[in-house]
Amino acid sequence: MDEIRYELIECGTKLFSEKGYKDTKVKDVTNEACISVGTFYNYFESKEELFLDVYIKKHDKAKEELLQLFEEDKPPIQIIKKAVYKFLNMMQSDPILRAFFNPNIHEKYRKTLDLQKKKNQLNYAYELFAPKLKEWQEKGKINSDIDIELLLAVIDSVFYILLHKEDIGDEFFPELIDFLVESILCKMDKNFYD
Repeated sequence: MDEIRYELIECGTKLFSEKGYKDTKVKDVTNEACISVGTFYNYFESKEELFLDVYIKKHDKAKEELLQLFEEDKPPIQIIKKAVYKFLNMMQSDPILRAFFNPNIHEKYRKTLDLQKKKNQLNYAYELFAPKLKEWQEKGKINSDIDIELLLAVIDSVFYILLHKEDIGDEFFPELIDFLVESILCKMDKNFYD
């Protein structure tokens, strides 16, 4: 990666974490990186594009941590449950991961960024987790009737519910998450149809 681009991502990470997405300006990032605003635009079209790269870097690190759980010698249902809750916790506690699921910020991304680029960059999660899930199916450890891509899409949808946390209400939100996760795990259970 180009040294200046790397520096901009590092400075963006620091500022987005400290000041938040909304209060971080391109000028703040360029001041932190000791470069001109014009140079910034040689590497990124906008603050939104920089933020997406920062988010993806954080997301990559989180996925690496989750992949380690998949190597544990535990029943697959326990591993999936632990991974889902761990990632939900990361999404709510890390300021950058949390900002991406702020409805206003997310809506701005939907309108301004190339969603195909975002989708391509984030789809690697399917590539990372699908082989392990297929292996578990082949070994009879999880329901072999469930489509792996559908399963991953359903798990992914749990995280997108964070966009509607306020609409759902704090009093129901934790129970809703628990209900959805338990429903997914029940469907994954190899004895679901017995």
